[in-house]
Amino acid sequence: MIDLFSKGYVPWNKGKRASLGTRLKMSTSRLGKKLPPLSKQHKKLLSDKAKLKTGDKNSNWKGGRIIRNGYIKIYKPDHPYCNDLGYVMEHRLVMEEHLGRYLTPEEVVHHRNGVKNDNRLENLELLTDSQHKSYHVIGRRDQLTGKFKKGSDRFFE
Repeated sequence: MIDLFSKGYVPWNKGKRASLGTRLKMSTSRLGKKLPPLSKQHKKLLSDKAKLKTGDKNSNWKGGRIIRNGYIKIYKPDHPYCNDLGYVMEHRLVMEEHLGRYLTPEEVVHHRNGVKNDNRLENLELLTDSQHKSYHVIGRRDQLTGKFKKGSDRFFE
């Protein structure tokens, strides 16, 4: 007979799935229960490993360039207006380089052709927040009646 802790022991339920009712009972039995706390040594080990895997040391590192919602973001943690993760929109960086100064949060860089990842300087236009909003509102109004066009309930087109 094979001992419970010996090599080659296969439990009776290996590879079997629990029924839907059993899975529901197991998940409801865990509700409200917390996992046991980690020891100080374990926390330190986890934080040390996480520090080693940042930036270009991480296997998922793509060079500090990501695309979110069609916009390209560049990793610049020393930028005064970076987000919590250290990224800045590329079109803002292009305009800042052209002007030779940082943009304020009230300034908006508008894409003239509407393509969010087309960050050529000739496609970018610097506007204030109110100018940018009025630009998009004017595009939604009918020129003859002054009323909003049908299906233009979104603010940005």
